[in-house]
Amino acid sequence: MVWRIPGGDWLVRGRSSTIQLSLSRNRVRLPDGSLVRESCEYFRIGPDGALLQRYPGPQTSTVDDDLYAFDIHVVLDGALHRCTWIENFRDGDELRDSVCLTGLEAAAVGVLPEAVAQAMARLVAA
Repeated sequence: MVWRIPGGDWLVRGRSSTIQLSLSRNRVRLPDGSLVRESCEYFRIGPDGALLQRYPGPQTSTVDDDLYAFDIHVVLDGALHRCTWIENFRDGDELRDSVCLTGLEAAAVGVLPEAVAQAMARLVAA
C-alpha cells in the first residue's frame, strides 16, 4: 500500500513482522481497538525517489517485570501511528501512541511517479 503525504512525498508500506510478545498475551490492541499480531515497516520517499525516513518494524525489549513491544507502526484514519505496547505482569498492559505523519491519502501503486515506484521496488525487496 502507498499513501500520498501533503507536500509531495509518499509513504510506502514494507515488510510485515510478527510482534514478539509474552506467552500469556499474543496480540496488541491498537488505538482504534483492533487487535494485531504483526506490524509493518514504512518508508517515506521523496518525489525524486530519495529515501527520506524509515519507520522500522516491531521490536521487543524487557526491563524488570515489563515487556516492551515498540516501533509498532500502523496507518489509521489517514495518520501513521507509532505505538508502544507495555506488558507488566502485575499491573496490566499499557498502550502508548504517537502520531508520526498526518494527512495521508491512500493511492494506487499505478499513480506513483517512476522514481518513487523504483525506490519502492528496491526498498520493499530488500
